[in-house]
Amino acid sequence: MLWIPGIILALLSILLKVMEYRLLILDNDLALYGGAVALIFTVSGIFLGQKISEKGGQQNKVITEVNNVRESVIYSPESGLSKREFQILELMAEGKSNKEISEELFVSIHTVKSHASNLFEKLDVKSRTQAIVKAKTGKILS
Repeated sequence: MLWIPGIILALLSILLKVMEYRLLILDNDLALYGGAVALIFTVSGIFLGQKISEKGGQQNKVITEVNNVRESVIYSPESGLSKREFQILELMAEGKSNKEISEELFVSIHTVKSHASNLFEKLDVKSRTQAIVKAKTGKILS
């Protein structure tokens, strides 16, 4: 007995679809359907374009923020450090090892250690951590 309402609903649904087909497809002009399809593609294109540009905008924002951080750390001769010592101090502050610093700056590990030693002497410190703290408190690094 429960299948009778299901069959009635299915028949009514088929009847509505036949009437809809006759009213919409057979009685209307082809330009109407072309316009409807164009409208659907336009709206979906605008929607998808906004979603894609929002994701791209977030990525660009992160890159801009990273660049702004990089630009805020500028070498100053008044610090008493050479440009290379400043670069090494900056890379130390980023947490890079001597090997990583040597690879990034295209110098030997011995050269990095030599500059680091000079840097420690100029800042009057004994470790990387002390050098970074002193550079940040002394406004050498931001």
